[in-house]
Amino acid sequence: MKVFSALLVIAALIVTVLIAVGRNDIMGKQFKVSDHESVYYAGQATEEEAKRAAEALKAEQYFGGSSNKDVIIRRDENGPAISFVVGGNWTDEKIQEALRGLGGRVADKALARPVTVRLIDPKLNTLKEFKVP
Repeated sequence: MKVFSALLVIAALIVTVLIAVGRNDIMGKQFKVSDHESVYYAGQATEEEAKRAAEALKAEQYFGGSSNKDVIIRRDENGPAISFVVGGNWTDEKIQEALRGLGGRVADKALARPVTVRLIDPKLNTLKEFKVP
């Protein structure tokens, strides 16, 4: 019985580590914009691109320093992508179009086009995806 309990504890630890590693792989490194806002960069995206994205998001007034907001930029064999972590109102078409447009403008200043714009939930699940030429 003790061996079984020990194996369960070890398995739980392994699962926890794998989840943490997977989340870090998806989110990448953090560029902290303020106490409440961050741009994470992953894949082949660079810290310089994260800085440019942060500046573009501040210029667009998406980042204002007062509310919790995270954005993830990623560059891989499929090209650049920008993901906005969204709340319950993500189904509103006006919000979707606003974030699609914002993603395109940030790509112009920080990444490149074409860009994939994703709306993701706080658990990093993709809710909606746009290809912006």
